[in-house]
Amino acid sequence: MTCLIAGGALAGEPALAPPSASAQFITPSEVAIARLDGRAISLDGLLKEGLWAQASVVRGLTRLEPVEGGPGFGDAEFRIFYDEQALYVGARITQPPGITHAHIFQRDQLGNDDAILVYLKPFSSSDNAYVFKVNPLGIQRDSFVVQDGNVAIPWDGVWDSEGQVLADGYSVELRIPFRTVRFPMTERQDWGVILAVETGSRAQFDIWPASSADRGPPLAQVGTLQGMYGLQRGYDLDLLPSVRMRYSGEGSAHEPFTWDQGRLLGGKQPGVIDPGLDVRYGISGGTVLNLALNPDFSQVEADSDQLDYNLRYPLYLEEKRPFFLEGLDIFETPIPLLYTRSINDAEAGLKLTGKEGRYVMGVLSAWDVTPPPSRIQEDPTLPGGTGRASGFEDSSGKEALTTVGRFSMDLLPGSRVGLFVADKQILEPSFERRAAQHDLVSLDGKLQLADLYSVTAQASFSRTGEVGRRGLLGGLYYLKARREDRRLLLEAEAAYYAAGFRAEASALTRVNYIPTQALAAYKFEINSNWLMYVKPEVLGLITHDATTRERLDWFAKPAVSLLLAGNTSVKGGYNLGEEAFAGQHFPVRSAYVNLETSPLPWLAASVDVEGGRRINYKVEDPFLGRALDTGLALTLRPSTAAQVELSYIKSLFWRRAEEAPLANVNLMRAKVTYNFSAKWSVRTIVQVNTYYSSIQSNLLLAYVYRLGTAVYLGLQDFEPLKAASEEKTQRGVFMKFSYLWQL
Repeated sequence: MTCLIAGGALAGEPALAPPSASAQFITPSEVAIARLDGRAISLDGLLKEGLWAQASVVRGLTRLEPVEGGPGFGDAEFRIFYDEQALYVGARITQPPGITHAHIFQRDQLGNDDAILVYLKPFSSSDNAYVFKVNPLGIQRDSFVVQDGNVAIPWDGVWDSEGQVLADGYSVELRIPFRTVRFPMTERQDWGVILAVETGSRAQFDIWPASSADRGPPLAQVGTLQGMYGLQRGYDLDLLPSVRMRYSGEGSAHEPFTWDQGRLLGGKQPGVIDPGLDVRYGISGGTVLNLALNPDFSQVEADSDQLDYNLRYPLYLEEKRPFFLEGLDIFETPIPLLYTRSINDAEAGLKLTGKEGRYVMGVLSAWDVTPPPSRIQEDPTLPGGTGRASGFEDSSGKEALTTVGRFSMDLLPGSRVGLFVADKQILEPSFERRAAQHDLVSLDGKLQLADLYSVTAQASFSRTGEVGRRGLLGGLYYLKARREDRRLLLEAEAAYYAAGFRAEASALTRVNYIPTQALAAYKFEINSNWLMYVKPEVLGLITHDATTRERLDWFAKPAVSLLLAGNTSVKGGYNLGEEAFAGQHFPVRSAYVNLETSPLPWLAASVDVEGGRRINYKVEDPFLGRALDTGLALTLRPSTAAQVELSYIKSLFWRRAEEAPLANVNLMRAKVTYNFSAKWSVRTIVQVNTYYSSIQSNLLLAYVYRLGTAVYLGLQDFEPLKAASEEKTQRGVFMKFSYLWQL
């Protein structure tokens, strides 16, 4: 490990006090963490209190990305201590003048700013970790990484941070209350830790302790915070009451605009005023109970727009609702069996999640008053279908009760076994009777072998059908083998989805097929002044009908990725294959290229182009046409507080090249945000969609005192582009208030 010497501060700037004789320094990957009284710390990002001189000190970061090995960029020094209530982390990052990227963003939106990251792994047997990320101005982003750090799940924890940009870098301070994280209930605590620095201008990621993909994933190579005693979580009760007020109306070319005359107070049905309550109670250090009554499942910002025409399968939407985010990682399975967006509008929800020692468990139940239909419809393209309905194809006018449970046990580091169960019922209004029932049970496991190798397996069985009728029965079986080091990645996987298998609480969209695929990639590390690496890869995929064993699809997908200087990446590839649809086999071909660049603190841009032969996914008129999709995105930051995001997507589709296009879809979006401070912001979005011939706009004023305590005031407008359109004009105003009360 390369050790760096922290640089001194310039005149007029706060300097880190030299370590006292009692300061604890690192051994190669261990920190004997100091216990001090954190009440003397006033978070301002300057590390000016003398208490920091007694903290444990960590130096010596090494580069992990873009090319592994070598010293970190600039000098980095971390100082760490704890008291009975919280963990304190201070960092002083020294860089050449003009290098630091720092902007005032809202929480969780850091762009390509510089940042320091703290990974905490309280359970030594787990391959998951909390991530606390802070930019030079103290703006926060947090997540929970699972599967050895390969997957990041959004997570919102309550913690404090401040930062200051200095003439030769920046400094930040963090306070992470112990009630925010789960940890084992033992007297002595030894937590895994990774400390990292992200330099936006160089796309560089430096890390302590030194890590190498040749020795396995980073979360298997953590350092250790040793010897913490007497950690207290307090009473650990959070109450989050909220009130949403919304007033809207609509009109059309044939009817004048009128405001709705809805009920004043909402409950089971929305009203002008909708009160709600979320309760979170920490039963123990690792177990949390969440209760939601008429919960605030609204989203302040709508989902990112995607083209939704000529799709074979429904779009996948990211989860953003707070009730589902905490502990979501606990329900992870190799083939995901929980898609929380399948719970659309819950009247009430209950969740119990916990980790005690090697054991992890979770139970989630929600009453949904407007459940969406099944994402799996009987597919006419596949012979050997069941010919029977599941009872979940049409849920209009009905309600649903969804309950899932998860139990897993950590074995060796990186290895575990688990059980997942699910029950979903479609109910007539007011629980008059059950219309359909779905039950599922699944076993899974992962075995980590010799650092670089892993094997993952899963077996599931489901029963689904209308009450009183013969149901659908079927299984899912999955196996994956993976080998990954610093340069070489090899992966092979196969699955079997029976025709009668269903997973109605998941995002599964297709059954009755057997997909098999293999991936090989190799990273050539160049590390020159203009080219960091070249990474070619090839993916092969074959699918067969699960009933007849007939081959359905095959694809060969070679691609190459390059990382260039100036924070610029390029990826291009070619897709060659055959796809079955509506009883026919179509030879499909396409090529694509993607360019992303962020050469300056105030500028980021991307270009995506894909063209080739594509199927028209309409059962009544399937044919092989030609398609061309283009996407452009530009982000401008004219000041520290302002950001402008522009995007344009154009999609063309022809039956024949010599004819006019059947589809010419344009999606244009402009988003402008101004942050008066880290708490106050105003944002406006305007979007034009020619496929729906509409223009949408909204304005939002937000005051976020801290996570959970906020006020939002907004205006929304939806207008048809053509005055004579049958589409309706919709307008609304809304206000949302919530207050987090921590006991």
